[in-house]
Amino acid sequence: MSKNIKAISTHEYNAVIAVGEKYVDGLRIGSVEGVAEAFHKDAVMYGFRHGELLGGPIANLFDFVSKNGKAPEITTAWTFWPSRRPRQWCVWK
Repeated sequence: MSKNIKAISTHEYNAVIAVGEKYVDGLRIGSVEGVAEAFHKDAVMYGFRHGELLGGPIANLFDFVSKNGKAPEITTAWTFWPSRRPRQWCVWK
C-alpha cells in the first residue's frame, strides 16, 4: 500500500484556511464582527503578548481588536499537523 496518503483532506484544509482568513481579514481591517465570524461564541483563546501568557474567553480578543483597531500589516503562515484526538487539528500561526 502506498505511504503517500494525505494527512488532511483538501476539503478540510480549505475550510480551515477559509476560517483563518476570516480571522486575519477581521484583524487587518479592525473589524470585531469579522473576527467573531471565525470563532465559536464559547471559544477560549490563549496566546502571548509582550512575553505574558494570556488566556480566557474569546471576548478578550474582541475587546483587544476594538481597543487597538486595525492591523493592516498583519501576515500569516499556516502549518497543520494531526493531533492525537480524532477530528481535531492543531494550527500553528
